[in-house]
Amino acid sequence: MKVIFITNYAIFHEVDLWNSFASQGGEHLSFFFVATAELSEDRIKMGYKEIDKPFIVHSQKMTETQLQVLFCDVDIIVLSDCVDERLTKFLNFAKYIFIKTEHVSKEKNLRCFLSIRKFFLKLYNEFPRSKLYLLAASYYAALDFGHNFFPKDHIYKSGYFPHIQIASNHETRNSFDLLWCGRLLDWKRPDMAVFSLKTLLTKDDRYHLTIVGDGPEKMKLNKIIFSYGLSNKVTIRPFEPHDEILNVMRHSSIYLMTSNKEEGWGVVLNEALASGCVCFASSLAGATNFLVNDKKNGFVFSNKNELKNALISFTQMDDSRINQVRATAITTIRDLWSPEIMAKRLLEVCYGLCSHSSLPQYAKGPMSRFYE
Repeated sequence: MKVIFITNYAIFHEVDLWNSFASQGGEHLSFFFVATAELSEDRIKMGYKEIDKPFIVHSQKMTETQLQVLFCDVDIIVLSDCVDERLTKFLNFAKYIFIKTEHVSKEKNLRCFLSIRKFFLKLYNEFPRSKLYLLAASYYAALDFGHNFFPKDHIYKSGYFPHIQIASNHETRNSFDLLWCGRLLDWKRPDMAVFSLKTLLTKDDRYHLTIVGDGPEKMKLNKIIFSYGLSNKVTIRPFEPHDEILNVMRHSSIYLMTSNKEEGWGVVLNEALASGCVCFASSLAGATNFLVNDKKNGFVFSNKNELKNALISFTQMDDSRINQVRATAITTIRDLWSPEIMAKRLLEVCYGLCSHSSLPQYAKGPMSRFYE
């Protein structure tokens, strides 16, 4: 079986998934990962680095003949992002195409609606629906496709599977440390992290918030912090190496994921859950409704009032209950939403399709069907 992944960058976020896919496939699998773009300066500044693996190739460095050879006899293409238009004509070489995408509709307006309709009309015009499958890298991607006549039994839960360091539930933590990480952009809503701190300080004055990141909202954020009189309760640090951020996570008590619907997935949520943080996650972010079971392994909120109530509820929990939430968060990533589980299940579905046999069914987690 020959499988080709196509996306923009070969970066650390999913290298564990590719490694697992290649190793679990063994000698019966011919596997290539095609990167179609060079890393942008913004990504490099954030600490992203290109990954070098035997199965990774860069389409922009390949000739037409080399591409022709690469795609010859391909069985399945997993298409995530393709900025190299030369590859478009090779898509029909595949017997099946898995589209891996975040949600199509990040805004709610007429222009967005028309662009969505154009997307699906083009898709259905070029490919028979019987050969198309969706790896929904967002709860909202599954809704977008399901509402636009995509075969519902072809829609699978997916996501992103970054390299993670599973924490012990016995990590030494400061019970009053809050953490927020990311680019300081308006749609990531870092101000809600400050609102969270303000809420918790009404219950205990020992809480402290660390924000790791930089961006255009920094000045505005500093003004909000000053206006609340919280300058001595908030530390803003610049972007740091990925391993250092994970270390900060493992010693923090609470992680705040505050993005709106512009957040296609949000790998930081995978990392915070694996680190044993008690996560407060916006329901608008793509990853939240797949990864977080409200009040079981974290808290889900859709607005400020729900966030406030969730935070107050947290302050009323005893240590045993909090540790249970942390432990469940860790097992969610370690035992279900891991790169190894995703690779195993995707391989099983691919082999099922190529052999025209019954496809495996999974009750929950990656590669379970979104629509039951």
